[in-house]
Amino acid sequence: MASTLDRPLSIPKTEICDAKQTWRSELAVTSLSLASSCTAGIGIGLGWRIDEFAFLGVLGLGVFLAVQITLNSFWSSIVHGLITGYLAFYLANPWLDWTIDSLFDGSPTKAIVVVQAIHLLHGGMYCLFAGLWWASRKWFPHGLFTAPAIWLILESIYPAMFPMRQACLIADVTPLIQICSIFGVAGATLQVFAIASLIPLALLVFQPKASRQNCSHSIHLQFAIAIIICLTVINFSWGTYRSDQIQTSVANFDGDFLRVGVLQGDTEYAGSNFRFANRSRELAACDLILWPECSLGKYQRDLVDFSDETLVAKKSMGIGYQFRPLPEPESYLLGGGYSWSAAATPEGSSSPQSNFGLPQTPVVKQRFVSAFLLDPKEQLVGRHDKVELMAGGEYTPFADIIPGLDEWLADHPNEEPDETVRLSRGQNAQPIGEVKGMEVAALLCCEDMYPRLTRQMVNSGADLIVCLTNGMSFNSPIALEQHFNIGRFRAIENNRYFVRCGSYGISALIMPDGKVEDRLPCFVDQNLSVDIPLQKRSTTWFGWLGDTLTIASCIVLIGFAGCTFIRPNDRRRTTKSGSNRADTTKQTLPN
Repeated sequence: MASTLDRPLSIPKTEICDAKQTWRSELAVTSLSLASSCTAGIGIGLGWRIDEFAFLGVLGLGVFLAVQITLNSFWSSIVHGLITGYLAFYLANPWLDWTIDSLFDGSPTKAIVVVQAIHLLHGGMYCLFAGLWWASRKWFPHGLFTAPAIWLILESIYPAMFPMRQACLIADVTPLIQICSIFGVAGATLQVFAIASLIPLALLVFQPKASRQNCSHSIHLQFAIAIIICLTVINFSWGTYRSDQIQTSVANFDGDFLRVGVLQGDTEYAGSNFRFANRSRELAACDLILWPECSLGKYQRDLVDFSDETLVAKKSMGIGYQFRPLPEPESYLLGGGYSWSAAATPEGSSSPQSNFGLPQTPVVKQRFVSAFLLDPKEQLVGRHDKVELMAGGEYTPFADIIPGLDEWLADHPNEEPDETVRLSRGQNAQPIGEVKGMEVAALLCCEDMYPRLTRQMVNSGADLIVCLTNGMSFNSPIALEQHFNIGRFRAIENNRYFVRCGSYGISALIMPDGKVEDRLPCFVDQNLSVDIPLQKRSTTWFGWLGDTLTIASCIVLIGFAGCTFIRPNDRRRTTKSGSNRADTTKQTLPN
């Protein structure tokens, strides 16, 4: 008799068919998820990269949200978010490879590692969002509506990670971004998410009830769509009214003006200060002249008189950085440079001498990236030390966590002796000084990415916001445009004129409603003269309350998502069905 082991294994055909169908279904879902990740990432990346394609960014965000709500697996949501975020930032930052390579003096290994780490870090934000939103949809009856709150929380972790702010996608739609005067830039982010959410909400309305995740009532989805459309129309109408009011007040102003001269040009090569000084003579009629960041020298912090060339040379250091900024000016000068303090020498000892009998370079204790405001007598009116340093260029992120990271990245054989000392952060965010009765706030480069910093200066009395940028590490106008758009939100949030002065651009005058009054093209050496009305402007809701309204909105969204909308009839029906199931169970139990 044949053993049962010798018999061929028999698998029912129905199980084989079910396995094939399951495999094909999983393959289809995976392919669709991958295709949607690429579509969403490309759309968002192009929207951030090119202003004319901003609508693609909003559409891509909507596709991303729509696919997320169809993914039941936590890990599939995570992978979908990572791919979308990586592609979005890879396309949005084509200038990053050249920038990072220039920072490391052409070291390809370091450049590749750092660039990929940055892209993965940005993609990780999408990944984290996807995971948190997936959990919210599982835990809360209406977790679908927590997406804006989760994104705003993530943005608050690292607000300078531009173009992280989704608000930049509608920067050119001036009426829609006036909401920033109430909620800050988070208000524009909420508006972008509201418009993008129309896509997943519309898809859910037409889906079968059984396939919806924690959002069982179609009437709630339709109500949410109606609310979003109504609020968008109201926001657009109110924004148009506010912008028209500002433009009308400017047109009807008949008082005095502060004339500001802006110099845009390369600050890297030797002798640029002489060229800037000569060009400043062409703006002699201006009350205030602006030079870009890093256009001045490296001055000791106790230097207050810049009219004495001998004293300036004694109190400065570095080849190409020891010069008198603007001899015998006829106006105020505001420019960016460096300041440093010397280490204390032992009491009774003289300064060290070199072999030639000349004083040696003093030992630097601290150094700062600073903005200097000089009056027409070349006396120091005020100095602002950069509070927020640029990651990668001015400090190394995670250097305190990863041992040896700073030493591995900071490999610059041609560094000046003082540049071996880490840059310190400024402690105070106050107006730098007064020009013609107007208090001026000076921001340096990436500081305009931090809403709280500008708000603190305005609340301290600033009437005009000035941002001095370098931009020498950017070889593409895309990065300059992305940085420029951020300044428009600072103008709206604080209801102040915003003047930018950049070495490569973009130098411009931004109105209090975010509109660009005048600007210079990128990568040109050119002057710009603008007039600022000498008038006291009112404080916005954001200036008074800061992020309070945004936090309250997030709490409301999360609270709404946690509420259970079960009508009494549904509750009775659920109770009754549960009782029937219990009775059926009792009947089937063995005696």
